[in-house]
Amino acid sequence: MAPVPDILSDNFFEVIIVGGGTCGLAVAARLCENTPAAVFTDDEHQRFHWLRQRNGRQMKNGKRQYESASQLKPHEILVLDAVADRFMGQWDAQFGACQIPHLRSPMFFHPDPGNIDAMVAWAHQTGRESELKEIPNVVGRELSKHQQKRMRRKSSSASRTSSHDRPGIVDVNMREWRDYYRPSTPFFCDFCQSLVQRYNLGDCVRKDEVVSICYGDVHIFDKGMHETGFIMTTSSGKIYAAKVCVVASGHRGRINFPLPVLRPVLDQVDKGMQSFLDHTCHTTHIFSGAVRFPPAAVEKRISQGTPAHLVIVGGGLTSAQLAHVACMRGIPTTLLLRGPEKIKHFDFHLDWVTKYKNVKKASFYQLDSDYERLQLMADAREGGSVNPEYHMLLKKHCAAGRLSMLKYTTIDAAEMVDGRWKLRLKTAKLSTSDEVKPCTSDTSILSSDMNSVTSDMNSFTSEMAEKIEALNIEYVSSDISSTQSSENVSLDETGAEDDDTESWLSADYVCCATGVSPDIEGLEFMRPILNEFPIDVVGGFPCLTEHLQWNENLPLYMVGKNASLRIGPTSANLDGARLGAERVGWKIQNDRRGASNSLDTRLEMAANNMNWYNVLQEA
Repeated sequence: MAPVPDILSDNFFEVIIVGGGTCGLAVAARLCENTPAAVFTDDEHQRFHWLRQRNGRQMKNGKRQYESASQLKPHEILVLDAVADRFMGQWDAQFGACQIPHLRSPMFFHPDPGNIDAMVAWAHQTGRESELKEIPNVVGRELSKHQQKRMRRKSSSASRTSSHDRPGIVDVNMREWRDYYRPSTPFFCDFCQSLVQRYNLGDCVRKDEVVSICYGDVHIFDKGMHETGFIMTTSSGKIYAAKVCVVASGHRGRINFPLPVLRPVLDQVDKGMQSFLDHTCHTTHIFSGAVRFPPAAVEKRISQGTPAHLVIVGGGLTSAQLAHVACMRGIPTTLLLRGPEKIKHFDFHLDWVTKYKNVKKASFYQLDSDYERLQLMADAREGGSVNPEYHMLLKKHCAAGRLSMLKYTTIDAAEMVDGRWKLRLKTAKLSTSDEVKPCTSDTSILSSDMNSVTSDMNSFTSEMAEKIEALNIEYVSSDISSTQSSENVSLDETGAEDDDTESWLSADYVCCATGVSPDIEGLEFMRPILNEFPIDVVGGFPCLTEHLQWNENLPLYMVGKNASLRIGPTSANLDGARLGAERVGWKIQNDRRGASNSLDTRLEMAANNMNWYNVLQEA
């Protein structure tokens, strides 16, 4: 039996949140919010306030009912983040490395628990409407009747299941012709900072990496108390404890790196010459600061006037963003995609966020098994994709000779000659229809005006530049002047015309934007919990309860990507952060007050899931 640790009362909290990203901020704000409204419509929010007004009324049976939620105070919450002593540290590092001017998500994806339109209201309140970028041809009157008729007539060639995304026009609420907008990076960071100030969460975050979480008894020796809770050991050697733990660790899991074909070469390099990070890296190395982008080895060759070449592997938005940054720096780049180029506004189909999103989510929630949910998530996300903005930017770079995109291409073999990669590529035979694969429900996105799509990349205002500089995000010059052309790329093709084509490519550096696979069992800090409290795992995701709890008896919650089997395809995005925070917030406040029936009744009625005559029956 493990000894009971002794800690100070200053290190014991009601709730500890592991991770200070958007999910961690959403949970912390939700726990401090007494009137949540992020998942309610205006009418439902009005009902919620009506129920709260009955808080102090005396019922006929002499009992008070419908008590207010038991919100937490900021000093009762601790957020442990491995990157920074503030919220959004990893977020800022990633956006700075990829030099992202605008978010991919629309305005109603945010961590504010008080109002789903909070970011729109904040833009008008602060007079920063100019920093919002419209997403054309999603919803709105700019979609002409002729375009609508053409898409309505588009027939489906394959059979569809009841939960499959429908082709053609996306259903939107005709009563609300509100166009979708995307916030700028400085705008979103300032908005999140306003949440931190509103809920007084600035002092809740401490920079320290959690290396172990276990559950048991703890002795608070300065108060002579014994409590049961989570004991967390950090990399600095400190020990913290809390009654409740929420894991919001972001996209941590099994890194898809190095590529199997590169591993033997890297083993030889690491044994003899220098670190393998001088030759190849994963995007996680860039975001953590272990590798600078563009890589120092490539920039050194460029500065010396020596031919250099960068290879980026991956078909998602991050690979496109890094390719754009490299091309803007004058580095000849090759982008390898193992499949087609998929173009979508968001990571998932529009049907998951528009008028009939509840139908999509209901089809997800009603599935019989987590294996079916896993398959539906894969169908909804369809792997990596780029939005129309970066698709147009990549097309411009290809036309200018700065970028070469090789689709349906994988690295078949690799060797290192004189410190440079020599890669044997294998390209599958392409058909004309496979050149570009837009989302089935986003067929109109390529009709956007090319100049308007790229305008924000080339026309920052001085005010935005100052805000970017304040965030330590260094954007490259918008003047695209390649010091070298793609003629330096050595690409020797072999093979028959009707078969897969093999070619050799010389490169100075290989950057893998191949993502991170979910793997809850691979998280070392979760090892004690996994050993003591086993849980079913499907596709690397834990099978949590509907409240995102580890099990009914263990007050451990998970939000973000690890809650995907309960939230759905949007779980890893800002939308999932808000929805996950709502579920966790309800449960934690419910357990703290110890009167679950009252809160469940209020929430059921606020969501219009319960007969209102039940209130009269209890009165």
